[in-house]
Amino acid sequence: MPPPDFDLAALKATASPIASNASASLWDTGDGVAAFELHDHHALCTPNTIALLERSLARVRESFRALLLVCADPDIFCLGASLDPVIEGIERRDWPAVDAYLRHGQDTLLAMKYAPFPTIAAIHGRTASGGLEVALHATTIVAAHRLFAGFRERWAGVVPSWGGATQMLARWLARGTDPDSAALRAFEHIADARPMRTAAGSQECGVLRPTDIIVDSRQQALTRGRALAIETAPTYTPPSPPRLALAGPAARAHMVAFTDKLTSWQRLGEPEILACHALADLYTSGDPDLSERDLMARERAAVVELVKAPAIIERMKTVRATGQRPEEHA
Repeated sequence: MPPPDFDLAALKATASPIASNASASLWDTGDGVAAFELHDHHALCTPNTIALLERSLARVRESFRALLLVCADPDIFCLGASLDPVIEGIERRDWPAVDAYLRHGQDTLLAMKYAPFPTIAAIHGRTASGGLEVALHATTIVAAHRLFAGFRERWAGVVPSWGGATQMLARWLARGTDPDSAALRAFEHIADARPMRTAAGSQECGVLRPTDIIVDSRQQALTRGRALAIETAPTYTPPSPPRLALAGPAARAHMVAFTDKLTSWQRLGEPEILACHALADLYTSGDPDLSERDLMARERAAVVELVKAPAIIERMKTVRATGQRPEEHA
């Protein structure tokens, strides 16, 4: 017998959130499942989002058995992390502040991934960059067929830095893919910066794991996600942190060649080329065996260096204002 529909709108109409701010709310859905709802009016993850998620993890640990990640918007799960703190850090040349913003996001998402309760992400529609990184740290993703998921960081001249680059590599390695091929698959999807048009496409490119679930609609994602949270909570144990094998020089040569092709196909700007090269370095340089935290620290370091480029702030402001690459907006 299928579970009854989880009616998020009815819950919001008849109850008050456990905690809330301008970007997100935490709800009690019953049966020991809390729902963390993204609802920033710009469809972004802001510092407020991460602050409330951090507090919510402690609340769920105390009073619930599972966490469900949701968004009430019928067309969008989340379009990404807010660029405001990065732009403000660049304007002040406060590089530790940029690093701190990225680190707070990383630490919170890792705390969610390794919490003693399952987190199910019910995603749909446009799901990009920082919003996708949130979902990548969930125990299981339940995705609606109509899913447009991808990384847009390259548009702003940076790389994913809330663990997105790290989790994409981990996903391919977990499939038994050799390190060079795993790094190439992760690199090509992130560097291309174009979303997959379906959930099945996201599964093929590694965003969704073979164990993640695809359903027909957003409502089915909400209902199946909540049912899965109830089902898995009683016997749940957190995963063991993986070791991540990096690729070698041959893979890096392929990444540079792929960047050259992208430059020709998509008219990459210089900051985008630098971001692709930084991503290639991330996956191929230094110690070939790293922890998640090690590789995520390299994500942050790459971004802090990239945002020191003279033209980067105007590029970021254009992306923030238009939601497009400057080359497309021109």
